[in-house]
Amino acid sequence: MTDQWTSLTKCPHPRFSNAVFLSADEFVVAPYNYDKQKADGILKYNVSTNKWSTLVKYPKNFQISNCTLSVDDNERKLYLLGVESMVYCVDLDTNKFHKLPKGDLEVGVNASSLFIDGRLHILGGSRCRQHFVRKIYTEETGGSASSGDDDEDKKTAADYEFRAVFEFEEWAKGVQNCALIYVRSRHQLILMGGYHQYCEHQYADIVWTYDLSVAKKHRKWVKRCKMPERACYFGYALTSDERYVIAMGGYSTARKQIKKTYVLDVESMKFVKSTNVSSPASGSVRGTIDDDNNIYLFKHDNGALWKINASKLIQRSVHADDDNYANALVRKYKKLLKAAEMENRQLKIQLSKQKQVNEQLVTQKRRSKTDNKAVEAASADSKKALKRVSELEQATQEQQTEIRRLEEKVNKQERYINELEGEKMMVKNTSLQQKLKIRELKSRLGELEDDADQLDSIESFLAKQAQLSKQQDLALQEAGVIN
Repeated sequence: MTDQWTSLTKCPHPRFSNAVFLSADEFVVAPYNYDKQKADGILKYNVSTNKWSTLVKYPKNFQISNCTLSVDDNERKLYLLGVESMVYCVDLDTNKFHKLPKGDLEVGVNASSLFIDGRLHILGGSRCRQHFVRKIYTEETGGSASSGDDDEDKKTAADYEFRAVFEFEEWAKGVQNCALIYVRSRHQLILMGGYHQYCEHQYADIVWTYDLSVAKKHRKWVKRCKMPERACYFGYALTSDERYVIAMGGYSTARKQIKKTYVLDVESMKFVKSTNVSSPASGSVRGTIDDDNNIYLFKHDNGALWKINASKLIQRSVHADDDNYANALVRKYKKLLKAAEMENRQLKIQLSKQKQVNEQLVTQKRRSKTDNKAVEAASADSKKALKRVSELEQATQEQQTEIRRLEEKVNKQERYINELEGEKMMVKNTSLQQKLKIRELKSRLGELEDDADQLDSIESFLAKQAQLSKQQDLALQEAGVIN
């Protein structure tokens, strides 16, 4: 069934990057700009007005194709990498493109990327079997956002270059067009499917996970399960409550076009039953999702665009109303958590700048020991600066406390959802036990009915035998054998 999908305004260009949301009602794509297709710049789609517009124009003679796009929400910057082997940064406040310093990275075509807590993750590509990470924020911009990785936050020259943190040894040369998802509540990356151009089995079906919460030296990609079928070039989306990953369309073995939708349960890392609503497009597609669980699916070859709510693709549970309430609370607290993290980021920037001012004043004070007036002025300024630093540090601590409070609320709601899932399983188990008991009772009833039939047959036989005996006795009396 595809009639539950809503058709929307087509993308002005048929070939483009993955889509990323900039706000609750706007997402962007980067159209290819090369010999086979010409484009003006990065496009923005408004989900409320159903209209496309150019957000940032491409520089003169700029070329990009087979690219991946990621977004830094805090700094309002996009990161773009294509077959041209250069990472570009797009500042959305100034609408300017610039090459990322030491941003040369040859990965081939169709790599995958994510921007997470001040670091750019790039994985795969047709000629890359590594997972690269690069720290983007410097101390001058306030240090990286909180990542729970203290050893990485020590500034070294290598921090601001791409470094491989893992290599997939079983990949011949690389994997392109794989799904790369960040599950913030679990501090976990998920990798699914992809296209092995140089392997016998060209279409991948492995689901991997990468735990960002453990120490750096213990991090590695781990195989968790297999997809229902080998797949690549499919659209995918993580639901806003981070419970499910939905895969739609794509290609399978021998370029078979996939119309089915598959649902991965993030908790159990197993694929669960989906509804019978199929994808409106097969083959190469792109997907993204908003905070209200509305999925937007593109046909990559012609720009066609559709929308559907994720709830129509996932089997509803017996606790559907409770699930919706709990998921709404999770979304609410995640929005608050994101806002708190952004505020904390700004406080860190202010604190870093104020510390620099304080260091400059201390240096001036040391150099001005012979000038009493200068010393007094510097001392007064230094006291003010120290007071400001103390205030900022206190504000940062309060913000960290607020972040921990919100994280606890998110975790509480996640536990509530898990409890609901447990109750649902208990109901299912009870129902199953009842069915088994009914089956056992039916079997016993059948046995009793057979016994009753047999008893009826015996009684009839005995009655008939008694009748025959009487007839024999009468015959014998008539013959004078017995009196």
